[in-house]
Amino acid sequence: MLYTLLRVIVDKDSKNLVLAAVASAVLIQLHLYGAIFIILTIMLLLIFRPPVNHRHVIAAIIVFIFLHTPLLLFEVSHGFENTSAVYNGLTHTTKSVSSYEPGG
Repeated sequence: MLYTLLRVIVDKDSKNLVLAAVASAVLIQLHLYGAIFIILTIMLLLIFRPPVNHRHVIAAIIVFIFLHTPLLLFEVSHGFENTSAVYNGLTHTTKSVSSYEPGG
């Protein structure tokens, strides 16, 4: 994914946005924390502002949504269990190992 993003920024080849969308979708399917790379991608595109063809952007969005359909259907049918787990992992603190007290 980062390689395709590099090709968009350095080579100014916006066709690679579609490949970046495929890589992002696969990454998120593997682990939801991969969504952080979407934020990174958006930030890098806003910082470097490479020239992009709007058709490539629309194609990338369509491919991304299409590849996420199975995950979305799973999440909806299971009450967003995975999404809730990621949200709870990001927002709730846990006890550190150093504060563990045996027997109590």
